[in-house]
Amino acid sequence: MSKRLKNYLNFSHPLISGSFNPEECAWAYGMNIFDLDAWRKTNIKETYHEWIHKNLESDLSLWQLGTLPPGLIAFHGHVHTIDPY
Repeated sequence: MSKRLKNYLNFSHPLISGSFNPEECAWAYGMNIFDLDAWRKTNIKETYHEWIHKNLESDLSLWQLGTLPPGLIAFHGHVHTIDPY
């Protein structure tokens, strides 16, 4: 994918720039396969809600409106590509 986190998150905000690499690949929700056992061992839901609250507290300045940016944050470090072959 040619999209990077810098296309979705506001890296001029210190919360974002201190937490993420702007050059990391971004992923789209499209078709996904989830390992629910692995999901249950993480805090993805809590991370998602925490960043939603941080965005509200920062006057919606962490990213442009939409559901993809907080999903990118919540699943950060948990997404892996599937070999197409």
